Amino acid sequence: MPLDFRSRIREGETFGKYIPDFEYYLVPLRDYSNEELMGKPDEISFVMMINKLQTAEDIRNFRHLPRERIEAILKDTPGYLMDTIADILKAFLLKMNVPIPEVENLTDKVREKKMDELFADMEKMDIQAERQNTANERERADKAEERADRAEKRADKAEERAGQEAENAIKSIIEVCQELEASKEAAIRKLMEKKSLPYKEALVKTELYWKE
Repeated sequence: MPLDFRSRIREGETFGKYIPDFEYYLVPLRDYSNEELMGKPDEISFVMMINKLQTAEDIRNFRHLPRERIEAILKDTPGYLMDTIADILKAFLLKMNVPIPEVENLTDKVREKKMDELFADMEKMDIQAERQNTANERERADKAEERADRAEKRADKAEERAGQEAENAIKSIIEVCQELEASKEAAIRKLMEKKSLPYKEALVKTELYWKE
């Protein structure tokens, strides 16, 4: 279903006469393989293939396109269209953090229609993209490890707090027993009842917190 450009603009109806009025279709590039796009050999297909570049694998696939067919597509392409194609490629290269001198070199190859040299030079991009992917994976792994460490520390603190709270509860029971002038044996039985402590542990706790 086509989309209306004017309806996508805020206050489009109000400023209608100043806004181009046309309909357009969104093209899901990922739904088309390079082979399918090459089936319609024209500049639009070539631009779509460039726009598909996102990953190192995309670069490899692009480099393996039949160069003679690409050259045939661009053989009669006017200069202003080559400039547009070069700008599209430039945007991708900058997003990939390719150094500006290399970007200029590669886009010049497009403008000059030197596709053999472009594809050869893009091997460097292939390697760089792989390195970037490796660096990204390492960064994600480091962040995951940091999150795991923080979670472990939080769990340790929670366990420590829980242990301290349990110990405080034991101490409170013994103190209450003393305030009520109950015997040590009564305090031991109360710990066994309320805290499910075995007799020996209840005895140790009572001796520890009983105030003589």
